[in-house]
Amino acid sequence: MPPTDPPPLPPLPGGVSVGVAGALLHRWRVELGIGDAAIRAVRIATIGRGESHLNLKLDADLSTDLAAPSDRRRTVVLRLSHRFDGAETLHREFAALERAPAGLAPRVYALDDAVDLLPRPGLLLEWVPGTSTAGWTAGDWTPARLRAHAAGLARIHARTSERWGDVRPTRRAPMRMSALFDEALAWWRDNHPEATAIPRVARLLPRVRSQLAASDASFEALARFAFRHGDACAPNLLVDGPPAAPTVRYVDWEWAGYGDPAHDLAHLFWPLDVPPWQVALPDAALEVFLAAYEAARLRLEPDAPADPGLRARREAWIGYLMFFDHLHMRTRLEAGEPYRSALAALERGLAARFG
Repeated sequence: MPPTDPPPLPPLPGGVSVGVAGALLHRWRVELGIGDAAIRAVRIATIGRGESHLNLKLDADLSTDLAAPSDRRRTVVLRLSHRFDGAETLHREFAALERAPAGLAPRVYALDDAVDLLPRPGLLLEWVPGTSTAGWTAGDWTPARLRAHAAGLARIHARTSERWGDVRPTRRAPMRMSALFDEALAWWRDNHPEATAIPRVARLLPRVRSQLAASDASFEALARFAFRHGDACAPNLLVDGPPAAPTVRYVDWEWAGYGDPAHDLAHLFWPLDVPPWQVALPDAALEVFLAAYEAARLRLEPDAPADPGLRARREAWIGYLMFFDHLHMRTRLEAGEPYRSALAALERGLAARFG
């Protein structure tokens, strides 16, 4: 679930000076492939800040000869956590990235959690090129991009387990949407009781739970569970390459684990626009995406059993995500946009979906 509000960061980018960045790269020089090269200079740029993490791009000029100018460059991403449980979440993300298919996620080099150089735990990651899809409209999602995204998710989901849970799954009990809803609601009541006590939320709750519980049978039929990204919404997708043959890569793997593949299919394309996270596709475009995904899974796993409940579960997940995302937006209203507009859109969507 979303973390509580983080404490403010120091005025430097993440509290990381050039000297600290150079010392960090030197510490992990073997893992980063720097070896004995001298680190001549480091440039630091903020490339993304979310509610839980700050991502810094570190560009280092290297020289293999101390008497010569720099002759090569090493670029990496430093992902700093500003969650209260940052070390734990980064350990999970490290494990997830080790399991992610090559080419679809940044390579993970090191987890620095000593908090001696850095002000907070941090991951050193491969820098991957691409344009974030945050804020894209339906028109930006060409058929080629839809198919590339579908193929990427299918590759992620090809790793499976008989258990479900986080990156080291332990749960064998049947999956039920009603139970998942109850678990999430209990978290919200414990951590943000003010959000669940709002009268309009309290009135909505039984209708949401009743409709989602009607999908339990399709969840109980799952006999194996896919490795999944867990938060495949627009800001976490990067698109690169020529228009006819784009490449889609996925970042921010903190919620990865084993579960229902339909969960990943439900994060981006909704019946309504909630920028910068979700986008509404025309029915024909949504069918291109879903059909491409099903075809890609069949190519990758020709002997896998059919999954007739996939699309119905995706619809259930959309309802689940809309409800809990709307609670999250309520806790972020003081931050202004885009949370206020997102809450308004989600309230309209929930009214249309659940009455």
